Amino acid sequence: MMTPSPLSPSFRLPNKNELISWIRLSRTLNQNPKLFYQLLHHYGTTEEALQKIPMLSKLGRLPCFSLSSEQEAAEELRKVRNLNGDIILIGTPFYPNSLAAIPNPPPLLTILGNKTLLTQKTLGVAGCRKASIQGNQFSEHLARTLGKKGYGIAAGLSEGIEASAHKGALLTGTIVVLAGGIDVITPSTHKAFAQKILDSHGVFISEIPLGTFPNPSHFLRRNRLISGLSKGIILIEATVESSAFKLTEMALEQGRDVFAVPGFPSDPQAYGTNFLIKQGATLIHSAQDILDFYEMSF
Repeated sequence: MMTPSPLSPSFRLPNKNELISWIRLSRTLNQNPKLFYQLLHHYGTTEEALQKIPMLSKLGRLPCFSLSSEQEAAEELRKVRNLNGDIILIGTPFYPNSLAAIPNPPPLLTILGNKTLLTQKTLGVAGCRKASIQGNQFSEHLARTLGKKGYGIAAGLSEGIEASAHKGALLTGTIVVLAGGIDVITPSTHKAFAQKILDSHGVFISEIPLGTFPNPSHFLRRNRLISGLSKGIILIEATVESSAFKLTEMALEQGRDVFAVPGFPSDPQAYGTNFLIKQGATLIHSAQDILDFYEMSF
């Protein structure tokens, strides 16, 4: 079953009255965007798709899904809004255009904080958790400089390079992409820092339901969001087996620019960045290298 891109003229975008049914269908399908769009394209509305799921499951054309109820969806929305957050649908204001352009983007996002950040040009930052002092300092300075030049900085709130990037962009706007619900901060030691980000007009986003503690597969989904939000991904210190390195692979698949900071050849935490540079990633020594790259692109 094929379906057009959510950005194509033939795709029917949601109206303001469909929020609850979109939440229901997404939660019923366990946040499976591809299947969501296939059903929506085939049946025309999320309400009709929800009605057909039991029959399709009985016929063996779909797995046996437990239908999310209208009450459950409304309760999730109520809890999100009680946190001063919101749930936004693709094609509605504040849903990032760059994210909408990737294959099978999330049909909905849960957000908390300054959602206007989601409309500006964004760069993602990734790197190892056990970063060097120099790596953390570089990440913080880079994010601060790029932020002052009008870029939002997106990362996943992990220890090390990502937390340093959030710290650098604190005053200009940072986007925290969470692997679990927007109310579940991991690592737990970052709860105070997370509140500081919100107080400094940052924003949290997730495609995972409120209250969900992340499992390993959720971190892959988080990386997909970071890459999808961003014009480019900056890798600072990473092994080739790391989640941060895999984020850059996802970025290349999505047609994003990839920047890498070189490291000493015998340092395992430089293997990922040095490998990317050998494969054609843009080598950077400073934020100015990135700014020059985009200036020359126009």
